[in-house]
Amino acid sequence: MKAVPRTRIGGAAAALALAVCASLASCLAVAASGVGIFVSSEFIDNAHVIHYDREAGDVWTAVRAATLDLALDDAPVLDDAARTAELVIEGGRAAIRVEATGAKRCRLLVGARKFGVHNAGLAHLVLVKLDDAVSVGK
Repeated sequence: MKAVPRTRIGGAAAALALAVCASLASCLAVAASGVGIFVSSEFIDNAHVIHYDREAGDVWTAVRAATLDLALDDAPVLDDAARTAELVIEGGRAAIRVEATGAKRCRLLVGARKFGVHNAGLAHLVLVKLDDAVSVGK
């Protein structure tokens, strides 16, 4: 599947991000479950996404395993309940989320920052590697 940058997310995540952004002049980083995965306007605007016709739990299992393999320098921060991960890779940081979008449907979102700014190339690289892992796990 081809990774496509998305500028919109739906459901509760969008409502949460909108509420947070509306309440402050600048977007507040909201930690999901205290783990360090952040919902920010930059992540939402620049996340690369792939949609799957599979259960979110199954996709998360493959993404989790691949994330552990990708994180060579530091251990990734994983939140199994929220299905989120953050890892250091190639001098940057990648934030990963698996969201259920319906019955047996979900999406994988990846955002990345390098040198403090969004890095589409790194986000795409991580997304492709994770998609390969999910595809093998079918």
